[in-house]
Amino acid sequence: IRWRHLHPAVYGIWFLMPLTPVVPIWCQSFGMPGSVAAWLPLLILYGIYPLIQVAFPFKLPELDRYAKNSRSWIILYRLINTLSIPLAAVMLISGVSFWTTAQIGPLSAAAYVVGIGAFNSFITFPIGHELLHGGNHKGESADVSPGLVRPQQWNNPARSRVLAAFALSTACFGVFSIAHIQCHHKYVGTVQDHHTARRYESLYAFIARALKQETLTTICWVRRVVFQRVYKRGDSVMTLATVLSFTWITLFYLGWGWRGLAFFLIQSIVCIAFVEWANYLQHYGIERTTNTNGQLNPVAEWHAWNEDLWLSDIFMLSLFRHSDHHVNPGKPYLCLSRSNLAPSYPLPFTMMMGVSMIPPLFFRIAGRLLDAKRSGEPAEE
Repeated sequence: IRWRHLHPAVYGIWFLMPLTPVVPIWCQSFGMPGSVAAWLPLLILYGIYPLIQVAFPFKLPELDRYAKNSRSWIILYRLINTLSIPLAAVMLISGVSFWTTAQIGPLSAAAYVVGIGAFNSFITFPIGHELLHGGNHKGESADVSPGLVRPQQWNNPARSRVLAAFALSTACFGVFSIAHIQCHHKYVGTVQDHHTARRYESLYAFIARALKQETLTTICWVRRVVFQRVYKRGDSVMTLATVLSFTWITLFYLGWGWRGLAFFLIQSIVCIAFVEWANYLQHYGIERTTNTNGQLNPVAEWHAWNEDLWLSDIFMLSLFRHSDHHVNPGKPYLCLSRSNLAPSYPLPFTMMMGVSMIPPLFFRIAGRLLDAKRSGEPAEE
């Protein structure tokens, strides 16, 4: 019973994550040189956090049936989704103020804006991604008793779409709403999905291919919606996110001039690249086969790489239990389950990002794990 009430509070640590990039401003006020403080976001994200994971490699328990319908979890779910937007705004506004006023050199300035973009990917990816699926989420029990609520009260579909557009607009990444739902979930593990990295495809080649395809998707969307005025289901999120992105661009230019505009656009590019970096690790080398009729087999647990460490569960809101998300895309992220069938890396994702920058080393590590898991796959239908 004690853990039942403590568990939501543990996930509440997530609220510290969007505020971490503000630490350099605080440190500078205590006398730390700006050129040193500018490196802190990257140091925290890819130094301190991974070391904490390695030093304390325990796992958070999965939500039980009661928790998946309890008021405390639904309140936490709504708070994270709603407050992520103003917290992201605080992070970006504080960041651009530091970036345009602090006396820092070019290298430190680059490190800081990359750190802001990396942290923003922790908001844009799990929050925007979750809210795109949010209209499908329901509880797992229709029981109505003290402490329980009706399953449809997890969220409101219209509200989820609006919040998703806000989240994606902070990185000018509205196209994610089309590419993810209409392509990735349908074709994951196939050559038709540009979010699935092929085996022996380097990180650099994958990101270039993904960005190229998303650019083409955006151009096709503009031509269809703006010039041909042909609308499809799902265009609302992309449309609102595009409008909001231009709003962000205008505000940053009016508030901080060309440097403010450069800051917002650079962190957006970095954020998108880091989202694709995460996609690279989550689906590298995964191959989804066809049955005897030539149709794709259903998505299974071994079609995504998983990670199940407590700090990743908190900061990525359990999204790294990624195989369950693809098998059950209607589950709220906090309800995702771990899998023994999915491949997993020997190091936390944040460390594997560094390993993936050395393709031969990454191919060797990931290939060995994929081959080991392949022997456990069931026979094709």
